[in-house]
Amino acid sequence: MNSKSSNPKKTIYEWWRDNKSLYSSIADAVESCSESLNVQKRSVIKAIRRMRLRGLDVSNNGNGKIRIRTKGLTEQELRKKHDPLYRLEQAVIELEPGKFIPEHEFRILVSLDNIKFRTNADLPKFDSYKGKVNGITYWGHPKDIKRLKEEGILS
Repeated sequence: MNSKSSNPKKTIYEWWRDNKSLYSSIADAVESCSESLNVQKRSVIKAIRRMRLRGLDVSNNGNGKIRIRTKGLTEQELRKKHDPLYRLEQAVIELEPGKFIPEHEFRILVSLDNIKFRTNADLPKFDSYKGKVNGITYWGHPKDIKRLKEEGILS
């Protein structure tokens, strides 16, 4: 095994030093380096960051800015992935009139573990979305829950 294949960071550094000026943008150079060396783009990006930290000029046009085209996450996608309160708020907005979901099924639909679900579901802002009968809590559209509570079916 040669030293280049056992140390891909060294290879990325060498490739960058020798080829960065051939590209019109940092993103194009990252793409090409990734393809040429058969490494992930994120490995190239990490190597570029390390070079910058060491004081090396990584830019191909002298401005030192690295612009990488990545899809990334929108704020909504980030919240949906990591914010249990946001996920619960979005789920109650989507509750359909005339349908009632037992709480254990609703928790699974929202994809929250029991502790995160309970912590947020017990907030007063969600009281209008749930009612209880025979020891089972049901989630539903606020108008339906209110009507069934007024009729004494739900508590």
